[in-house]
Amino acid sequence: MEKEIIFTGFLAKNKAYIFIRKYGFYVLYILWFLIEIIINCSTAGQRVPYNVYLSVQRLPKYALFLYIILFQNYSFRQLLIILPVTVLLYYSAWLSHFHELFYTWLFIVGMKNSDFNKIALFSLWMLGICIPLYALLCKTGVFPDAGVFRGNQFRTALGFIHPNSFGVRVFIFTSCWYYVRRNRLTVADYLFVILLSLFVWFVPNSRTSSICMVLLSALIFLYSNSRFTSSPLCRNSDYFLIVSAVFVNLGTVLLSIFYSEQNSAMRLLDKALSGRLSIANQLFHEFGITLFGQQIYVNMSERIYAGLGNTAINFDNSYMRILLHWGVLVYVFFSVLTIWGLIYEKRRNNPTLFVILFMVLIYSFSEKILYQGTYCVFILALSDLLYSKLPKRQSIQHSPTF
Repeated sequence: MEKEIIFTGFLAKNKAYIFIRKYGFYVLYILWFLIEIIINCSTAGQRVPYNVYLSVQRLPKYALFLYIILFQNYSFRQLLIILPVTVLLYYSAWLSHFHELFYTWLFIVGMKNSDFNKIALFSLWMLGICIPLYALLCKTGVFPDAGVFRGNQFRTALGFIHPNSFGVRVFIFTSCWYYVRRNRLTVADYLFVILLSLFVWFVPNSRTSSICMVLLSALIFLYSNSRFTSSPLCRNSDYFLIVSAVFVNLGTVLLSIFYSEQNSAMRLLDKALSGRLSIANQLFHEFGITLFGQQIYVNMSERIYAGLGNTAINFDNSYMRILLHWGVLVYVFFSVLTIWGLIYEKRRNNPTLFVILFMVLIYSFSEKILYQGTYCVFILALSDLLYSKLPKRQSIQHSPTF
């Protein structure tokens, strides 16, 4: 067995050390998640100064860094991957003044001794409590409604900072629901998610979220059918989904870079995507692409300061955001990591996680969920690539009690 390098001054038999090593990550993840979802509410920065939120936001991340150093063991081979990537992401975060991807990477690294099944279960409960609570507080006037208009239709945000933010949270909730209940799904589960998708479509009118929930339900239903999973069609479907994920990644980047108002097909596609291609193209021309990353200005105050206008920009394409914000090297690494994560789950015969990761990669073209672990808990499942040897094809592990 490969000898491990131990980063700790505590005795391995110390009870406090063993307790923190076993449960510390879960505590830090729950704190991270709750702080982020509080910051994501519509009243953030109004009742409590926003800089106070930001100061509190850093606490679980700094504690995680200490947890990784003091309470986790790494082989030399693991360190050959973890250390260079950590240095790269930290340098890119320092250049870009945007640290979310770096913090998400730390939580991926910190998952070494933790069970993702429990992380998914914790996320399900926290979202299951916070989403209806925020909606109730919004409708009773405790939280302001940060809704927006699309044409003549008012899109309520139900307590979150934007209707699409509400939609993303509901999508991740339903993904956690399917994952936790993957071994005992019934017709009621699918009807529950479909009803949620209809609610998301008609109330906050978060269309992409609603569509992704329906597609997720269809794929989960298909991959839960033993006749399908044992047929040659399933193998072809697996490869099709992997290729589709690669296509969406590269396709949205290339379309954003080479977008032209003179091309009628591109204009129609951009209109269907609520201007996401033209916005990414504008930022590409303003800032260009760098190797290690850069600061880009999307907030109103930043753009005024930089002389780029007085209008904030909603930059929601995860792939272009990673490319422009963190640079080519980080974009390539994260693209390879996520696609290899799909391949890994396919070979591990874990269809539920395979399908969910696929839908996350598809959804990422229109929302910035790919690099934020509290938006998308399933990114943390990529830690298996760092620490697990590729097992033989096996049945899905039993999900935690719910």
